[in-house]
Amino acid sequence: MSLRRRNSALVLALAFVAACDGKKATPETTVPATASATPSLASPSAPPSPPVATTVDGDAAVAVTDAKPTWAFDCTDTSTPKGGKSIGHTSVVFKLLLSSGKKAAWKPNAKKVKGRYKGEVAAFRLAEALGIANVPPACIRVFDARAAAAVLAQSDEASTLFADEVIVEQGKVYGALIPWIDGLSFWPIEKEPLRTEARAWLGAGKPIPAGKSDLARQASMLVAFDFITGNWDRYSGENVGLDPTGTHVLFIDNDAAFMEGPPKAQLERNKALLDGTDRFSRAFVAGARKLDAERLAAVFGDEAPGRPLLSSAVTENVARRIKELVAIVDAKIAARGEAETLYFR
Repeated sequence: MSLRRRNSALVLALAFVAACDGKKATPETTVPATASATPSLASPSAPPSPPVATTVDGDAAVAVTDAKPTWAFDCTDTSTPKGGKSIGHTSVVFKLLLSSGKKAAWKPNAKKVKGRYKGEVAAFRLAEALGIANVPPACIRVFDARAAAAVLAQSDEASTLFADEVIVEQGKVYGALIPWIDGLSFWPIEKEPLRTEARAWLGAGKPIPAGKSDLARQASMLVAFDFITGNWDRYSGENVGLDPTGTHVLFIDNDAAFMEGPPKAQLERNKALLDGTDRFSRAFVAGARKLDAERLAAVFGDEAPGRPLLSSAVTENVARRIKELVAIVDAKIAARGEAETLYFR
C-alpha cells in the first residue's frame, strides 16, 4: 500500500503494525458488503504443514518453507464494519473493526488516490497466480456509502476525510480490504547497510551469509515482482514488511502498481534493479512463463460482475513486462548457466 514518503505506505504500514491502540470501536452500525466473485484467491486461515527444503546455495543448515502466514481473514470473509477511524496523513486509509471482531485496513476509492485500491487487489491476485505467499490478501469490498459514513461518524477526522475524499458511485463505495497484521515489522531494504547487503546477495558468485539464503530468495522475488507490476514506490520507505517470525517477507503497500501512467523514471529504476539481479527463484520464473495477456486477464478478473479490475491496456503492459523479465532471465542463463541464474528454488 507508497505511501508518498510516509503517506500511503506508512499508512498501510500503520494498518499492519501491531500497535493497536486498544480503544474499542463503539458504533454498532454495520455496513452491508459485497465480496468479489473471484474464486480461489484467498489465503487459507489455517494452512497445512508446508514442504521443507534446504537452500540450493550451500546454506544447507537453514530449512526454508513455503508457509503462508495466518491472516486475520481471507477474501471469502464477508464481515462488515462496526467501527473505524482514519489512520492516514496524506492518503485515505481507515482502520476498521469488523463484525467478526477482526481488524482490517480499508483503502476506499478516493479523489486523491483514484483507482489505486485496485493495485492492492491485483497484486494479491497476481501473487496467487505466481505461487508466492508474500502479498497479504487484498479483497474487493463494496460498501453502502451511507452505512459506511455512519460507521465512521464517531470520529470527526474520519467523518471529514470520508466526506471530502471518498468517491461514491450510485450510493456505493468500492475499495480494498486488507487484514491487519499484528506483530508486523519493517524490513528497511531501501536503507543502508541492508540495501547494499541485499544487492550483493543477488550478484553472481557473491557469498550469501549463513541464515540469509531464504531472505535473499524473497528479495530477488521482490525485485522481479515490482518490475512486473510496475510498482514505482516500493523504496520510499516502510513498504516491505516482515511477519512476526522475522523470516517471511511481505510485499505490502502495492497501490502504486498497475497504474495507467506510472512515472517513467521510477520504472527505469525498477529495470535497473532487475538488470543488476543475477539470481532468481526457479519457481517464480516458471510461474511467470505461464502468464500471457489472456491468462492475466483471467487472473485479475473483475471487481464486480462485468467490471474488470484492470483495463486491457494495463493488463497488456503487465504481459509485456513479464516477457521482458523472461527474456532477461534467459539471457543471463545463456551467459552464466542455469544453476547460477535460477539459483533459488
